[in-house]
Amino acid sequence: MNLINFFTKYIDKIFRGGRLDYNTLIYIFNRKIRNEFLNGKNFYYTVLDAIMNIRFFEELYLLHFEEQKMEKTKFDEIYKKMGNALNTPAKKGIFLLGTLTQMLLNIQGRERGSIPFFKNLKGLKMKEEDIKGLLPEVINKLMEYDRFDKGKQELAEEISKNLLSQEKFGLTIDEINFYFASGMALNRNVAKIIYGEEKDEFEN
Repeated sequence: MNLINFFTKYIDKIFRGGRLDYNTLIYIFNRKIRNEFLNGKNFYYTVLDAIMNIRFFEELYLLHFEEQKMEKTKFDEIYKKMGNALNTPAKKGIFLLGTLTQMLLNIQGRERGSIPFFKNLKGLKMKEEDIKGLLPEVINKLMEYDRFDKGKQELAEEISKNLLSQEKFGLTIDEINFYFASGMALNRNVAKIIYGEEKDEFEN
């Protein structure tokens, strides 16, 4: 389906009171997000724009996410920025892992002038097993830089708890990488929760 037909179909659904297909939306958004991640300068803005669009469609009742009861945490405030999309522990864990990874990239960028860990993210085409293996890699790198402080330890514990609570994520590759990219783009918001206004920990 070309983009013109895609948007014609979705505009028609808006006026007819239909529902949008979430996986198709994520696929479309991820095409641009991956391109910006690899080649562009507007990666974070592109991700934030996609998040806002999804929230907009959800407010119009064109998207629906089944709500699940989960333990309240200090990160619930930031989860709300994603609407109801982060409705499973795995999604929340992936999102926060994106944040922790961005913190590492920020540190590398400042201390080395480059971000060699970037290649570990596989062009945002990571699978479930890649995500599960990424957390210890990020932690090890943070320890190498002597930056695995109390705040990041708390974040890593929350990530681990969420990821381990689901044996299988039940998510597409597009979903996995969209939630991860969202955590990267919203890393400042998460960092403010654990660090307050210590800006050096979350500046891009």
